[in-house]
Amino acid sequence: MRSLVHLIGGPDGLIVFLVLLVSLVSPDVAASSSGDIRVTISGFGSNQGVAKVALMNSRTGFETGEIFKGVNLAIQDNQSHAVFKDLPYGDYAVQVFHDENGNDKLDTRIFGIPVERYGFSNNARDPFGPPDYEQARFSHQSNETAIRIEIK
Repeated sequence: MRSLVHLIGGPDGLIVFLVLLVSLVSPDVAASSSGDIRVTISGFGSNQGVAKVALMNSRTGFETGEIFKGVNLAIQDNQSHAVFKDLPYGDYAVQVFHDENGNDKLDTRIFGIPVERYGFSNNARDPFGPPDYEQARFSHQSNETAIRIEIK
């Protein structure tokens, strides 16, 4: 009868077997599949009001306004910072606007032209409306993904 060491290929095989066994049992040893997304937003005209930041995790959510995660942030020195913690790796897009008057909506003029500053991940812009999801989409594949948005 052969021993376990011989069945798995000798001492080197035993080491590989044990490492694999530990990684299956211990989540700390296994590779992480989530991390944080850090968003730095600049371009605010004032520190009044809040930055309304929406994180979308799909094309459908982006196009319909279905928010995956959202935060209202204070503005200091015409900047704001958001951290979305422990998010699964994947594709995301961010929308942000400066709700300067605190009415919880993006104020617009005639024909829907925004009065308040706004922006998207990748600083995506479209002169005739919101940008396409593909323009704003970014890939989150590490322990920390940092993006910058300048609102206009």
